[in-house]
Amino acid sequence: DIAARSDEAQKVLDHAELEAEQRKVKLEPVLLQAREVGAALVDEASERDAVLLVVGLPYRKRFGGDFAIGRTIPYVLKHAPCEVWVVGGRKEAR
Repeated sequence: DIAARSDEAQKVLDHAELEAEQRKVKLEPVLLQAREVGAALVDEASERDAVLLVVGLPYRKRFGGDFAIGRTIPYVLKHAPCEVWVVGGRKEAR
């Protein structure tokens, strides 16, 4: 359900804007929809001359129990034109 996910994402962006405003930090949140998340993030960072890209890494396990990082984070770390902060989720959150 794209509409529900967009609403959820917008709430996250609104919260981030509020936090940035309270800390007097410039923030330009953008809601992107793309087939390839990593490429979209890198392209957006390039277009905006970003100095920092913050991406979340939810705690997930593969079948068999190993921690899974996925494909997006490695792609962004390799191709981003700026610094990248990866923020990991807590194990208890899953």
